[in-house]
Amino acid sequence: GFKLKVGEQGLVGHVAQTGIYQVITDVSQNPHFMRNPLLGQTHSEVTFPLIAREQIIGVLDLQHRSVSALTDEQIATLETMTNQIANAIHNAQLYTQAENQRLTLQALYDAGQSVLESLDLDEILANLVEQVWKLTGTQGVQAEFSCLLLAEGNRLRFEAAYPRPVLEALRRRPAFIPLDDPQRYGVTGRAFRTGKPQL
Repeated sequence: GFKLKVGEQGLVGHVAQTGIYQVITDVSQNPHFMRNPLLGQTHSEVTFPLIAREQIIGVLDLQHRSVSALTDEQIATLETMTNQIANAIHNAQLYTQAENQRLTLQALYDAGQSVLESLDLDEILANLVEQVWKLTGTQGVQAEFSCLLLAEGNRLRFEAAYPRPVLEALRRRPAFIPLDDPQRYGVTGRAFRTGKPQL
């Protein structure tokens, strides 16, 4: 998508920084206007900040091909609408955050239960990587797979993975991660050697 830096680019960025709406009847006379190559016929622009709980959460931007396209009454109506839109977005975001938190807690609970309900190590590890995989989905970006490795001599061996068919593929290639060669052990080996998370 088309992105603008807050406070740096165009009227949208300016309004996102200041929180003050802008009504530009002729954009050619405004120093903050930045022409979008996809909207080459813009001659007037109205930009409103979306403010909820005293926080700017976004911007509503309207561009028109005519100079002085909107009346004062239309602008007043749009200002009222932006307040309603901002509150609706804020409420939706709060609901999403609460739902994500619920799913996260559920995944953590399920992971704990999988440890308590089984004495079989393979089953415990399989359940754990499944819950870890599900946990990534609660944050909006589902991982392609999750896996767990255990130290075996001077290498890391793949012990569990989810989705489960992934484990067979990983055991075929790369089969294991060597720990004696920093050029080969990658991020996973570095996490093991340093004892620190790697991003």
